[in-house]
Amino acid sequence: MKAPTHSVDSQLSAAPLVAQPPSDQAQRSIRRRISAWLQQRSQNLISSMTGSTEPQIRQLQNGNLRWRAYDPISRQAAHFTSEHELRQWLEQRYYR
Repeated sequence: MKAPTHSVDSQLSAAPLVAQPPSDQAQRSIRRRISAWLQQRSQNLISSMTGSTEPQIRQLQNGNLRWRAYDPISRQAAHFTSEHELRQWLEQRYYR
């Protein structure tokens, strides 16, 4: 009597799919984004509790260098791609 033979392809297709954990680089990226998000939220909370009227400026780097500015007086946020644009916004805010 001959033993049944199975091909490797049939064994692979029957194997359950298992999710692979993210790579180390992906995990670091996720941690950085979560950390930045938490830091921004905590700083916003502290500013709102202390009643600060100073503009809040964050430097963002997601491929390109950018800035995010928030004016707690007008409750407006703005994004800038250059430091020059940010400085103009700050000066206009001062002279309103």
